[in-house]
Amino acid sequence: MDGDPESLEDGIQLEFDLARLELADARRAFLADDSPASRQRVDECRARLDRILDMWNDVLVTTAWSVHSPAG
Repeated sequence: MDGDPESLEDGIQLEFDLARLELADARRAFLADDSPASRQRVDECRARLDRILDMWNDVLVTTAWSVHSPAG
C-alpha cells in the first residue's frame, strides 16, 4: 500500500467506527423485524467489517515490513 501509514490507519479507523455503528443499527433493526432483508443487512455489515479488518492487517504488515527492512 502506498501513502502515509498514519493517514491510512486513521482512514481505516474511521471506516471501522462507521461500519461498527452501522452494524449496531442493523442488529437493532433485525431484533425489531426478523426478516430476510434485515438478516441480509446484518450479514452485509459483518462482511464490510471483515474487509476493513483485512485492510487494517495489510497496513500493519506493510508498515512493520517497511520499518524492519534494512535500508538498501
